[in-house]
Amino acid sequence: MPLADYELPRRAKVDHVEIDPVAFEVIQEVARRILADETGKITVATEAVRLNREGIPSPADRLAQLYGRPLKGAATSSFLGRGECGDQVAHRAAHSRGHPHSYQDGAS
Repeated sequence: MPLADYELPRRAKVDHVEIDPVAFEVIQEVARRILADETGKITVATEAVRLNREGIPSPADRLAQLYGRPLKGAATSSFLGRGECGDQVAHRAAHSRGHPHSYQDGAS
């Protein structure tokens, strides 16, 4: 069963990139939880633990889902980190203009 309305091209020239709507919702929820926390107890690390406990696929397993490959059960360790720190991702997700594919700062 496909989890998105599109599939990523396989071994083909990439002419465009689309945001994975399922992963986007997960990242937005993590950002909302971190930014709404006034105690300082909700961090990127605690959110990774929560996602693992709830059975949310890791980024590697989500990619496997999109390509129809078997999941490896990889744990989410640095869910918001690769090339961009979690605070930057949280900021962009929290400041989206209501459209999940555009951000106020112009990044996409």
